[in-house]
Amino acid sequence: METINNDFDVRLGLLRETGYNVEVAQKCLDFVRGVNEVKKHESSSDRLADGVYLIDTKGNAVRYVGEDTETVNDTAYIGVVQGSHSVAISLYDASKKEITLTSKGNDKKHGGYKYKYTDAVQDWDGEANTERLKQIGLNPAIQLKDGEYIPSLAEMYLISLNLKVINAAIRFVGGEYISDCCWSSTEYSATSSWFLNLYNGGAGTGTNDSVYRRVRPVKHFSDNQNA
Repeated sequence: METINNDFDVRLGLLRETGYNVEVAQKCLDFVRGVNEVKKHESSSDRLADGVYLIDTKGNAVRYVGEDTETVNDTAYIGVVQGSHSVAISLYDASKKEITLTSKGNDKKHGGYKYKYTDAVQDWDGEANTERLKQIGLNPAIQLKDGEYIPSLAEMYLISLNLKVINAAIRFVGGEYISDCCWSSTEYSATSSWFLNLYNGGAGTGTNDSVYRRVRPVKHFSDNQNA
């Protein structure tokens, strides 16, 4: 039997097996880890525990625990930590409506395309992807603040796996729910990219300059800062 060592792969697999029921999948994960491992995982002193966080304008993070969460002044992002991966999510979409990813087609090819789903779902380099899309001609309607970028497909799945709590935290601070289909920055070809349907977790591809999807910016979020 093949052993799965990547925490993200384990979580994604369990989520699929449980029909994308986050609570049941979490219970299965805790059972697989065992009580001691779960406590060790959550209490590690050198990194933030897995979970969702409110991040203020200075980068300070407070874990979101529901309506009793400590109030954070000027919340700028919602952070999510899962295993070795983390990301900070904007409170709002980059545009108020669905938009194309680029403003024009692309005739310059490069070697970074992810034709296979199994490759695309392991792409964590949304920042570099976004820089390439800017060179192609990123849709000017996509307003990105300093440090922000369009999440890769793997980063979109990280958001999807924690979407229920992320949206609760966004509502708690008065932001805009993440919903519908969202573009990722993971390119499928010279003219198309991957997107993720947040209703059912299904990924697909669309032509960059003619298919309309939402864009939710993210930025880097350190998982070892003080909370």
